[in-house]
Amino acid sequence: MLLFQNNAESCWPTPCENYMTSVSVFLVALPYILV
Repeated sequence: MLLFQNNAESCWPTPCENYMTSVSVFLVALPYILV
C-alpha cells in the first residue's frame, strides 16, 4: 500500500488528488485482499 501511495504522491502534487488516488487504489485492491 505504501508503494501505491508513494507513486500517487509523485504523480499527483495536490493532497486532495493524492487522497482520492489512494482511496481508488484501495477500493480496487480490496476484493483481492479479502479473497
